[in-house]
Amino acid sequence: MHKAVLGGAAVVALTIALTSCSGATDGSSGGEEQPDYPTEQITLNSPFDPGGGIDLAINTLIMSLNESGISDADMRLSNIPGGSGLVAAATLAGDYDGDDSTLLVTSVSSLSATIQNPGQVGLDQMTPLGGLYAEYTYIYVPADSPWQTLDDVADAIKAGPGDVTFTGASLGSADNIVVAQFAQSLGLDFSDLAYVPLAGDENAAAILGGNSEVAAGGPDLLDLVDSGDVRVLAVSAPERLTSERVTDIPTMAELGYDVTQANWRGVFGPPNMPQYAIDYWDDTLTQLADAEEWQDAADQNVWDLTPMDRDEFTSFLEDQTDSLTTVLTSLGLVN
Repeated sequence: MHKAVLGGAAVVALTIALTSCSGATDGSSGGEEQPDYPTEQITLNSPFDPGGGIDLAINTLIMSLNESGISDADMRLSNIPGGSGLVAAATLAGDYDGDDSTLLVTSVSSLSATIQNPGQVGLDQMTPLGGLYAEYTYIYVPADSPWQTLDDVADAIKAGPGDVTFTGASLGSADNIVVAQFAQSLGLDFSDLAYVPLAGDENAAAILGGNSEVAAGGPDLLDLVDSGDVRVLAVSAPERLTSERVTDIPTMAELGYDVTQANWRGVFGPPNMPQYAIDYWDDTLTQLADAEEWQDAADQNVWDLTPMDRDEFTSFLEDQTDSLTTVLTSLGLVN
């Protein structure tokens, strides 16, 4: 599995960005050892509604850690949806400050929400622990759609921008950015389009139920392609992906549209997480990258593994803040 390219030459990469605060990175234990950690059940929180890509990431992470023997911790998934991750961040900061048994697994949407809402508790208050993988946005249409190619969709948009119903994840998400950049490549503003942000597995329900003419979504919707219910027209990767499931899917860039967009999955702890817990998860997630169970799941789910230890992930987050802000500003999502 090759390391993902989180962006492209013609488009500022929307991956992630974060300015770390000292309270969220230093820990609070002063390096004290706790050999028996973890002794309690570990809760891995998803900041979105059940059924989406983050749930898949968490469930796969739990399975891979347990089956590989890297960790025998008792782990469970919990959902704290709302505000594209702001509710989960506020919950961790308010109820779990300094806790060692609560984690947050999230994506670029949470960082985007943090940038769009600077007065609220966001991802910048969390403790970065490690980066997991990148994935890309696919453009889907119903199986019976008259549009056979991305050019067909482009022609329909140019004929009547507001007449084509797009669905995808929340405003500021990777899906949203791909659709907005697609509009820009056609000489249109994102505000010209009819884009409906959906949560969890609502995107799949919308395209299956005929409420979405074009869905921007992650690889989790590829199962609908396998079942024959939808077709996929293009992907936002910088180059053709190598997984057997998607090798025949053209990139938006190769089709002539200035869109190259990656998403990400990363693990965070609450503010002031004890240093022994930080060290444990830093080491555990580093080992995860080499686990056969994790690599097999990545191939099946069309993930590009981009493992980053705590230091690399923190630096990555810091370096990308300006890039994400620039993209969101250019799309009118940040003033």
